[in-house]
Amino acid sequence: MMGFAGPREDFFPPPPPPRGRQICPVFSFFGVRSRNQELKERIRSLLADLEERTHESKAQEIQQVELTWDFFKAHRALVLAFLNAQKKQTSQQCRLEAQAGHMGQRQAQQLEKLRQALRELEGRREGRGGGPPNGQPS
Repeated sequence: MMGFAGPREDFFPPPPPPRGRQICPVFSFFGVRSRNQELKERIRSLLADLEERTHESKAQEIQQVELTWDFFKAHRALVLAFLNAQKKQTSQQCRLEAQAGHMGQRQAQQLEKLRQALRELEGRREGRGGGPPNGQPS
């Protein structure tokens, strides 16, 4: 809670003169006129200050809006980059799984061909007499 510092001396008129003393009306008029000019200057000064602060406030608001917009654009770019990377990873994983499946099938086919070739060779060997190759006894 802010405390009250008291009235500002430059804003309020001076207190009236003591009652026992008479002031000449001309001096009183000039004093009032002078005080009136001081107050008008003070009002102009306050209005100029208010206008300057309003301008600064609007500039700050514009800057905040631009900063927020830049933040949202950056966030959107990050989300899109993440989604694209995720999509690319999923696509690559599917492609690698398909390649692994094809490689497995080819290996199975090659293994079957090798087994078939082995059976044929064993069949030929048995057809020649069933002995070990190169005429060696078993």
